[in-house]
Amino acid sequence: MANEEELGKMCIPISKLKKYATEWVIKVLVIRRGLIKEYKNEKGESVRWQLIFVDEEGTKIQTTLFNIDVQLWKNFFDQNKIYYIINGKISGTKPNFLSVHKDLEVAFNSNTEIIQCNTEFMYQQFSNGFISLDESEQFTTEIYFVKELNGEGRSRRREVIVTNERYDRKTLTLWGDLAEIEGELLESIENSKSVVAFSDVKSSTYQGDFVLSTTPVSSVLIYPTFEKAKDLTKWNDNMKASNLDISLMPSRLMQIAREVKITDIVDGSIVSLKFKAKITDINSNHDPWYHACKKCHRRVTVIKSTATCGYCKIEDIDYDERYRLKFDVSAEEQYISITLFDGARYFFGCDVKEYVGSTSEKKEESKYYRKLVLSKGKEFSILVKIDRKIAKEDRNSNLVAEEIHEVIKDDPTDEIDVDAPLIKLRRKRSKKNKDTIQCLIKGQSENNLVSFVIE
Repeated sequence: MANEEELGKMCIPISKLKKYATEWVIKVLVIRRGLIKEYKNEKGESVRWQLIFVDEEGTKIQTTLFNIDVQLWKNFFDQNKIYYIINGKISGTKPNFLSVHKDLEVAFNSNTEIIQCNTEFMYQQFSNGFISLDESEQFTTEIYFVKELNGEGRSRRREVIVTNERYDRKTLTLWGDLAEIEGELLESIENSKSVVAFSDVKSSTYQGDFVLSTTPVSSVLIYPTFEKAKDLTKWNDNMKASNLDISLMPSRLMQIAREVKITDIVDGSIVSLKFKAKITDINSNHDPWYHACKKCHRRVTVIKSTATCGYCKIEDIDYDERYRLKFDVSAEEQYISITLFDGARYFFGCDVKEYVGSTSEKKEESKYYRKLVLSKGKEFSILVKIDRKIAKEDRNSNLVAEEIHEVIKDDPTDEIDVDAPLIKLRRKRSKKNKDTIQCLIKGQSENNLVSFVIE
């Protein structure tokens, strides 16, 4: 058997592999280790296991192992480890299934050998594939908030709210294995605001919002170590050193939203607007939560523990308690009722459920309750989303706030330069550094990646 130095000389990049070739050596990083799944077909019961690799050129390829091969190799291929794969068969992609490579897949055979690599993996080409979040299919980012796991089987999903140094907060939906495996890991590191990278995700527009979701060939890299991820980590560390909580900073949407007077919320397509108003009253004449459909978040009718969603037209649907906070605001003799759901994090620094829990016994001792009481009479900048499908009189009587920030002398909403990725905290940054940090995601037609911070 060749030693590691000899293997290194024998390696070829994935781009040089030829269909049907059986003798070759590739050096790869494991970026996706799927669940071992059982399935049935006309031949009986079987198991399969999907793995995704990337080489030092940034080219990805996958393999799907079955039955005996799963048992043979299941103790190999740890996530983020480097391996030499020696021999096998290079086959074509299956036309009815997604693949990370447009033409080829790896198949193992009796001549296949796997050796863990102890030499350095050159990330430069792989790193170059990561572009900015708003172009995202491949990107780096920071975790903002991880929601609970919902659904079953391939419909299992988990929403992750992510941000970058421009505070471009986006919703990324993890599906299937990714929701179960990587989603649980992301939830465990949520409070550390860690940098993660996502590869081969798809983007779309839903109800006017730019949203991201994983595919069967997506990958998640937690604590990536390539240069562009290090830049984002450095920014994140600077924010922590300055005692700035990124989860409470005004989002880029808040920064660029058109500001209107409270009396000028007009008809139009789905659009985000912000206005300034004073809190006049806290509405405590309602329950702080209601039974909501897990799919559309609207109120459901519950009879003997069975829920019916009138919007989804589904009976016996999954539901949970959706917490909310309501208060009245006014400006220029115009009064509007505001409801906070996820936006409560900008107000309290926690969600409504945690606020309610803190007031369950001696609410006067709750720092969140004291903040709420002291907010009366203060002016806030409030971000809302207007939908022309909703009658104007209904919109004006009750709006859902996406974000809410107290208006102070040095209002961060007005001070932040949306074109400067490190805002005004890092005055000595170079132009080169600025350009590098603004390009954290790659957008190609077949193989795309992204990275950011989960807040």
